[in-house]
Amino acid sequence: TRAVVVGEEFGLSAIINFGDLGLGPTFGHGHAHALSVIMFCDGKSILADPGTFSYTGHPELRIYFRSTAAHNTVCVNGKDQAKQELLFMWSKPYVSDTLLVRQIGSAVAVVATHDGYAEDRVEHRRMFIFDPGFGLYVEDWLFSDCTFSCELAWNINGKLTGNRIVTA
Repeated sequence: TRAVVVGEEFGLSAIINFGDLGLGPTFGHGHAHALSVIMFCDGKSILADPGTFSYTGHPELRIYFRSTAAHNTVCVNGKDQAKQELLFMWSKPYVSDTLLVRQIGSAVAVVATHDGYAEDRVEHRRMFIFDPGFGLYVEDWLFSDCTFSCELAWNINGKLTGNRIVTA
């Protein structure tokens, strides 16, 4: 998985994921989280990765927690970026492509894309700009020649006030 970890041990930090699904052929332990981001403030999760929840005890919840909708990224037409098979397997894996990774001072910029929605004729590109002194900026671009729907859910640990996350 290609990812960049930016920030300081204490203060604002982020993990930006722009890698492929994982190691084939079954992509075990993978999650459909291309172009997702998690963020921490003083070591406390602010934009959370939902984790696994359960490996075998709750199949419906396991499906959700591995899904694209459960991660801080765009979900197109209600589908995952790859197809979930058994509890630890995936098929139709996505491939990511890095268009830009730059660091200027403490700021990091990443622009990447993936082909997880190629069946729906949708390309997802995402730009991240992160600076531990200022915060995170994310912009999504969805390109298509057909009609589609999309959703974006942020897993926030705190309250959203305007465009800021306020933690207790």
